[in-house]
Amino acid sequence: AHDVKLIGIVSGSGLSASSAAERYGFDYCTTDEQELLNDPAINTVAILTRHNLHAQQVITALKARKHVFVEKPLCLNEEELEEIISTYQGVRESIITEDGRSSSAIQPPLLAVGFNRRFAPFLVELKQHLQRVQEPLMLHYRVNAGFIAPDHWTQDPAQGGRLLGEACHFIDLLIYLTGSTPQTIIARALPDSGLYSRDNLLITLEFANGSLGTVTYVANGNKSSGKESLEVFGGGLSARLDDFRKLVIHDGNRSVKRVARLRRDKGHRAEWRAITAYLTGNGPIPISFEEIVNSTQATLAAQRGLQDGEPITLHNRS
Repeated sequence: AHDVKLIGIVSGSGLSASSAAERYGFDYCTTDEQELLNDPAINTVAILTRHNLHAQQVITALKARKHVFVEKPLCLNEEELEEIISTYQGVRESIITEDGRSSSAIQPPLLAVGFNRRFAPFLVELKQHLQRVQEPLMLHYRVNAGFIAPDHWTQDPAQGGRLLGEACHFIDLLIYLTGSTPQTIIARALPDSGLYSRDNLLITLEFANGSLGTVTYVANGNKSSGKESLEVFGGGLSARLDDFRKLVIHDGNRSVKRVARLRRDKGHRAEWRAITAYLTGNGPIPISFEEIVNSTQATLAAQRGLQDGEPITLHNRS
């Protein structure tokens, strides 16, 4: 985008940093993340590191007064989430105090998480149809994620596993589509025979507005059947999304059918366009901080429920 200048890139390896800088057109590369955070020419950082590093890097970047994009997950436990909330609120309040204007006149620091699916064109269109539905929704998201060996880094408990690392996408998407806050989370897994890593999951979310959503996330299926399928029902509307290739909506007497002609668009570009628009004063905040907190809290609750075998009730922070 013309509004974005790629200034610096940091990597643990000088060679990989140099290669990435040359490939993507950054002005410079470094192995010292503090060099980027101290650079006044940089107002936004993107954190694309291993999952266990995300929370502390987000906190450090916010304290340096940078806007932050972080790939999911935002964090791996409640303690990290609480520290992120405290840091974000503290930075926002200090900016307001220093500026002297009312909070409504201040652009708050951006904390964006890589929940790209809510920006996918098919799902934006579905969300528009759902605006007229004035009753609770029933939603089901099926993810045929495929087998990943237990010794892969994503299965390492220190990295959060697949629930925190990927299933968070689909929990966030149900929050987006319902426009409501999860209140109760129930998570179950198939018995672990040693072949899998408790990554055959069924997660149920009960929302404040009465909506019910389920995420079925499986590693024991066959990839030929496609990865993702979403169904939504409510107020005389039925919708089905098949692997971001086809969307069908039956809404009252209307039917809409969309087919992806060139590629499956899961919203990656649209999310960055929304981030850029916000930072240049040309658009609303892409995802509110409250929604990010709700989404992360729900995912952490699912992880806790999976471990404890009990439903988890979430309490409204407001």
